[in-house]
Amino acid sequence: MIVKVSDASNSHVFELKALTKFNKASDDIDAYGDKKDINISQNQYQKLYLDFRNDPAKSLKQIVASGGIITFEDASGNNISDADMIRKREQSAKANNLKNNNLLELDLLK
Repeated sequence: MIVKVSDASNSHVFELKALTKFNKASDDIDAYGDKKDINISQNQYQKLYLDFRNDPAKSLKQIVASGGIITFEDASGNNISDADMIRKREQSAKANNLKNNNLLELDLLK
């Protein structure tokens, strides 16, 4: 059993702290209501990762462009327009990319 792993520069160190038993729901529904896992290749994963990193609001834009109706509310219950929500998602993702720029898998950005 591996209990500690690190890279050569020690910029990434992973250490096992505890083991717990995970009880998966019998119908395998995740937090988003999806029922099945989808197997994808490393190349497909890299493309999806880069697509999301470059355009984090792409799925919202596609829903709006296809005529879908989405309603967003702020913490106070006030409605937020689609354009404002898309802009906020893009800003948040850009800030997150700048903050979390020490990727473990550097080849994802190639």
